Amino acid sequence: EVESFNGSTSRCDVDFSTGGGRYHIRGKVHLFTSKDGQWVEQAYLFPSEPQLQDFFGHAIALQDNIAVVGAPNRNLLEINSGAAIIYDLSFANYYFNSSSYVIEEGATLQIPIFRRNESSNDVLGIQSFDINAEDSLQKLVKMLWGPFPDGGVITPVETLTGNSASTYDQYYGSMDNRSEWIGGMYDYRAMNDYQSLNYQFKVATDNFDVVDLKTVDDHIFEAPNEKLIIHISLPGMFASPLGQLRTEITIEDDGDGVIHNET
Repeated sequence: EVESFNGSTSRCDVDFSTGGGRYHIRGKVHLFTSKDGQWVEQAYLFPSEPQLQDFFGHAIALQDNIAVVGAPNRNLLEINSGAAIIYDLSFANYYFNSSSYVIEEGATLQIPIFRRNESSNDVLGIQSFDINAEDSLQKLVKMLWGPFPDGGVITPVETLTGNSASTYDQYYGSMDNRSEWIGGMYDYRAMNDYQSLNYQFKVATDNFDVVDLKTVDDHIFEAPNEKLIIHISLPGMFASPLGQLRTEITIEDDGDGVIHNET
């Protein structure tokens, strides 16, 4: 009943049908914030270890920045005991002030993160993701938004976002010069477009902090320009594309590469 979703206190009832076939119930909770009576979806909450048909979201209790979500069919230690999962929603106080940024390849982009009001010294996670996102993130996206086709060259993240940028590890997992090397070999094929971000930090005492995104100046002409997502990320939450907990980055080609025409 979307028409009733307004005002300072709102409720949205959802009905679903399985169509009589096989189905998987992937429970997740949609977190909204309100400003001037307008509600905006900011994030999804889910168990950090997803479990099909655990009925996560069957019951919810919310007070201040704490949410308790019931999952009555969840297994713990191989016992169908059910569970109540507690979330600290302080991350919803933070936001990117722009939904998108543009940067020329080879440059470093400073992206500010703002805080709506004073709070304790929160710990936030920052993560970039693209078509080459690590397997754990691909699996999570598939669990939350699937089903996606198995196999093929299009990944779940690419299906979800349409992003085209990519990055790889150096030295089999090392973060050093991640955007210029792959497995200890220099990236001659320009497969890396930027230095990936995946870390947690304690927010400064001021009401903002800055994330640095370093991109690679290669010598290959890339069209169209490549895109990636940066979002605030913590275990058990995922930023909604509709809210202010994520931003899209476009890496513009600087035109110093060579265009090859096939005949």
